[in-house]
Amino acid sequence: MFAGHPVRDSPVNIILFKSCDQTQSIPLSDLRAQHILKVLNCQIGDTFHAGVINGPSGRGTLTSITDGEIGLCFAWTETPQDDPEIIFLIGLPRPQTARKILNTLSTLGASALHFVQSDKSDLNYATSKLWTTDEWSQHLIDGAQQAFTTRIPEVRFDLSLYKTLKALAPGSDRIALDNYEGQAALGERVLSLPLVIAIGPEQGWSDRDRDLLIRSGFRLTHLGQRILRVETACISAMSIARSMLGLM
Repeated sequence: MFAGHPVRDSPVNIILFKSCDQTQSIPLSDLRAQHILKVLNCQIGDTFHAGVINGPSGRGTLTSITDGEIGLCFAWTETPQDDPEIIFLIGLPRPQTARKILNTLSTLGASALHFVQSDKSDLNYATSKLWTTDEWSQHLIDGAQQAFTTRIPEVRFDLSLYKTLKALAPGSDRIALDNYEGQAALGERVLSLPLVIAIGPEQGWSDRDRDLLIRSGFRLTHLGQRILRVETACISAMSIARSMLGLM
C-alpha cells in the first residue's frame, strides 16, 4: 500500500491524460494512480481504458510501480468524434452550483459553457478558488471520464452577458429559459443545431437581461410550472434538447 489522498469516489470509466506521449509516469499521490492501483486493482502488465483530453483514446498499460510513481505506456487507437454544438450560457451561480454544472454538462456532452455576469449575479462568486485556480477544469475532466469520452467543453467565465452575446457566432438557434416571460415549454419548441441555451442565475434574469437576450435573437421559453435549481434546469434543458434533436 502507499500513502496519499483518498481515492475520488466519483465514477471513472476512462482515465484522461493531458499528453499524447506513449510512455508517461505519474506520482502515486495522483488520483489517477490511486484509481489504477486501488479501484482497478491493476498489476504490472494490466491494461485500462485511457484517453487524451480532447484527443485520441485507447488502452493504457501499467509498466512499473516504485515508491514514488507508476510508469505507464499507451496505445492510442481511436480518434474522438466531435460533439454536437450545444452551448450553454449561464448566469454566474454560486460556486457549489457551478461545480455541479461543470461536471454534469461535461458528462452530457455540452460543447461550450459560458458563465456570464448578469444583473443578478453576485460578483463575489467570480473570486472563488473554483475560478481563480484550475479546479474548474478538473470538474470537466471528471464529467468526461464518467461519460467515457475524451471531449470536454470549452469554458469562459470572465465576460459579461452583453459581451458574451456579442461574441456568439451567427446562425445559431437560441433559447433562453425564463419561468416568468417564457411563452412555450422547451419540449414544444422546434430546435436545431448549433443550439445556444441561456439559463439565468439563482434569482433569474433582470428586465435588462431579457431585453439583451431578445434583441440577440433568443426565444424565451420555460420548463414547466415548477421553479428549478440552476443545476437542475441545466440537466433538464440538456436532456430535453438532446432528445428532441435525436441525440439520445
